Amino acid sequence: MTPSPASEPASTRLHSVGDHLVVLHSELAAFYAITPGQLLEISRSFPADFCFNLETETTDSAPDGGEHPWETRVFTEHGALLAGCLLNTPTTLARAVQLTRTCVSLRRQDRTRHTLALAG
Repeated sequence: MTPSPASEPASTRLHSVGDHLVVLHSELAAFYAITPGQLLEISRSFPADFCFNLETETTDSAPDGGEHPWETRVFTEHGALLAGCLLNTPTTLARAVQLTRTCVSLRRQDRTRHTLALAG
């Protein structure tokens, strides 16, 4: 049985763009079990460091190719958490916490690899 998009692990949705861990707009909507339009509506007033459009040259390496403007919109960890809080359902709040914990875990793993590389 194929898992539903909302049941996939949060780590499969995270991508590295510059110094940010981000999740694509369409993937975050699926994770929160809402429509992409609903996610756009609640994120209209988010600051640029929480939610932004990928630059044209960046979209060539985007996981989905990024042909439409909403497909190239990404949310940082903080933007994804804020969206989950604004949606304010037990499911979205739990998934927002899961996504945040995944980001923390990935940063710890990265620091460990960096420390080992310096020691080696």
